[in-house]
Amino acid sequence: MMAPHRSRGSNGERYPSRETLEILRRALAQYLDGGFDDDQVCGALVVLAEEAKDKRLHAEDVLIAFKEVWSELPEVLAIKDPVERKALLDHLVKLCIDAVYKR
Repeated sequence: MMAPHRSRGSNGERYPSRETLEILRRALAQYLDGGFDDDQVCGALVVLAEEAKDKRLHAEDVLIAFKEVWSELPEVLAIKDPVERKALLDHLVKLCIDAVYKR
């Protein structure tokens, strides 16, 4: 398992925080376990984006953090169909970008 991407904000704090990582992991796991609830994932992505904003980080830091969490989830690794996995990722990346620019 890879360590999460750890950017540093302007004040030297690590990004994303453990709390934010756990919120995102939980939301994505529930999403993939059949809930497919965009609202819950969007809420977690807003938390991730807000933390990045508070730490004066960039949109790419949010996307990198999101994609690293995504790639490590057992629920993602269990999706055998690469087309389905990519479609889900594409949809969630769009939600992530929306969260970043609506913050």
